[in-house]
Amino acid sequence: MYLHSQSPSPIPVALLLDSKTKSWGISGSGKTVVALHRARRLAKEISGGGKKVLFTTFDKGLAASASHLLDTLCGPERQMIEVTHLHRWCLDYLASCAAPSL
Repeated sequence: MYLHSQSPSPIPVALLLDSKTKSWGISGSGKTVVALHRARRLAKEISGGGKKVLFTTFDKGLAASASHLLDTLCGPERQMIEVTHLHRWCLDYLASCAAPSL
């Protein structure tokens, strides 16, 4: 799978970036790369709208790697992409719903 604009693409990557999609494949098949580019594109589309893109993974290590890759891939739109793993997001959400301490 090639995402560079000047490389031949064996699949229509634009379709993966433009619509809802379910991706599956073996390790190293490019699922995360497509998701990173989609997050970047969505962040560019919503810039200035006060919204954010949430990029979640199941794995803490993959979340850290994705965050680093987005730092490299993105420009100012990076501020609008929140990267976390599912368990951290759940813990943060529950903490935000907790009753205040007395």
